[in-house]
Amino acid sequence: MKIKFSMVILIIITSFYSIANADEVSHREAVEELLRLTNVNKISEQIFKQMNSIMEQQFNVMGLPDEQSPILKKYTGKLTAILEKELNWDKMKDQYITIYTNTFTENLKLPFYISVDYL
Repeated sequence: MKIKFSMVILIIITSFYSIANADEVSHREAVEELLRLTNVNKISEQIFKQMNSIMEQQFNVMGLPDEQSPILKKYTGKLTAILEKELNWDKMKDQYITIYTNTFTENLKLPFYISVDYL
């Protein structure tokens, strides 16, 4: 009798876990679709371009001697390469999904982003 009761409890717990896990998977899939529809992967490319432009403008404002310009370009190029490598979409995608799933419910209003007017 005690074994049957334990088995029933185990089955109930397992079924609740399966339901919760399925909800998490569908939530992650919804977030991934939202990120795809809003082109978040392309935003990081734009940020790196803007960052390079801002650094170049800042160096011009600083009025550095001409002989230091190649040194600055060398190191800003290295910095940009490191940032692009470490913060690229493939490496950051799972972190974005986790942040979104922790912040938003699964009711993401995807039809809004799928509408022709938005795209």
